[in-house]
Amino acid sequence: MLDLLETNLIRDATRIKMILVALLLASCASTATPASRSALNIEALILPGDLPAEFKVGPIGHTPPEIIENAPPATQIFHQAVTEGRLTSEGVAVLIYEDQSEADAAYQQIAGVLEPEAPLQDLPELGEKARYYEKFTNGYLSSYTTKIVYQRCRAVIFVSLFSPKAKAETVTAYAEKLDDRLTQLLCP
Repeated sequence: MLDLLETNLIRDATRIKMILVALLLASCASTATPASRSALNIEALILPGDLPAEFKVGPIGHTPPEIIENAPPATQIFHQAVTEGRLTSEGVAVLIYEDQSEADAAYQQIAGVLEPEAPLQDLPELGEKARYYEKFTNGYLSSYTTKIVYQRCRAVIFVSLFSPKAKAETVTAYAEKLDDRLTQLLCP
């Protein structure tokens, strides 16, 4: 009889411990804070339907494309290259900064790299400030090159596509979709 009573007490104590652990875990989950800007996890910069179906995207990387590798060091970098047929583009890069002055310097530096390639035009409907160019190359692989750099909430975004379908309207429409998604993630 005493053994049965002792077994029941041990079982009840174990249940109480399990309930306390569950309550502790539940209270931790409910007080979790959102991830800081330096701990973002962006899984895709280009979603299905963002660009024409002929564009194929590579995996997310964490180094910038060569053309902007000398930009001020970012807290986080997300880069996704793009191909269309045999043509490979620099794709999309998002450089996230903790300090606004670093983001401003990166924006200016990247715009300065693009300026010698073609005259940049303002793109007022995108980000806090944006510039772009579209260039057509006629030849064996007649194609458009469209490059955009813009700034949004301490992030600098670089979009560069090279393809017969990379007209400014197509690339700008994509950049606006990306900007909407990034605004939700990056801006307070």
